[in-house]
Amino acid sequence: MRGMVGNLTYMGVLRCGDARSELMPELQIIPQEEFEAAQRIREDRSAHAAEEAEHHVPLRTRGQALLSNNVYCGHCGARLALTTSRKWRKLSDGTLDDTLRIRYTCYGKLRKQTDCTGQTGYTMHILDEIIDKMVRQIFSRLRGIPKEQLITSRYAKETAERKNHLQALQAERDKAEKDLLALKTEILAVIKGESAFPKDTLAEMIAAQEKKHTELDTLCEEASAELERNAELMANVSQLYEELISYADLYDSASFEAKKMIVSQLIRRVEVYRGYQIHVDFNFDLAQYLENSDELAC
Repeated sequence: MRGMVGNLTYMGVLRCGDARSELMPELQIIPQEEFEAAQRIREDRSAHAAEEAEHHVPLRTRGQALLSNNVYCGHCGARLALTTSRKWRKLSDGTLDDTLRIRYTCYGKLRKQTDCTGQTGYTMHILDEIIDKMVRQIFSRLRGIPKEQLITSRYAKETAERKNHLQALQAERDKAEKDLLALKTEILAVIKGESAFPKDTLAEMIAAQEKKHTELDTLCEEASAELERNAELMANVSQLYEELISYADLYDSASFEAKKMIVSQLIRRVEVYRGYQIHVDFNFDLAQYLENSDELAC
């Protein structure tokens, strides 16, 4: 199965040793975007990724918990692990209730490894419902933002910021150039003995001003290049939008395993505090979808 997932032939590319053919649409079985997404997931699930402190893709999608390897105690920073226990109690009719309790438990507090002031554990279904509700709210807001509006808004903002930065640098560079010319003009006065500057001092001032002008000129070139790369940034925003929309369309009808995968792709880290207050770090910049984030179930 691993060999099939990484087989370029399914994407319409023939391989012989290190040589690769061009993409041949008539042989393509899997879209390039899906193939590349599968490779990213494989990398995140590799042995190297398993050694990292945080996982962006769950190593296992089975199980009853929505969160996996990315949920932490907000008080001490320890990772929360799933624990199970039976709650035995006698009901009014005389039968025994042996309900299975599943919790996200702070091992730092449980084993007294950290000075934790938070709860020992959080009931799984309560925390999962909070995360599920938050994800649905994000996707609902996302569906309400036309792609053109989002990209145009982001494009205008990024372009304005980069233009302003470039113009400020250009103004500073032009002033440095003007000051440099003024100092060089003073050389004739030094030769005539009419300058207030000693020859050595003027030479040092000219050298320093030339260095400043060169540095500003380099910064201007870099800022100009960043402005030109804005089109590439917009392409990335468009791709992210399509990816998030695909998650949004799939989430409501997805299996639990698929929902777990989507949540792991969307959320990098969840920190849980007493009373089920949470702080969420996302894998993407979702600021444009969370303008009124206090309304989310956080």
